Amino acid sequence: MRYIVIFLAAALFFGACGTKKKEAAAPAAVRPDTMYTCSMHPQVMQERPGVCPICGMVLIPVKKAWAWRMDRCI
Repeated sequence: MRYIVIFLAAALFFGACGTKKKEAAAPAAVRPDTMYTCSMHPQVMQERPGVCPICGMVLIPVKKAWAWRMDRCI
């Protein structure tokens, strides 16, 4: 009985640890009216999605009109 429990536990453990890789998500389409900025570091402005070079947070999209206003306030 003990061997059955050990076998089932090992099968469950190794079955749950599959090496299936996730497919890479398609890159987001770049919109000409959108800039990307960090919510913690608004001075970081990029034209493509990515991560903040200062803190590593995901950049959030903002309209270029708002990006211009934020740039003027800094």
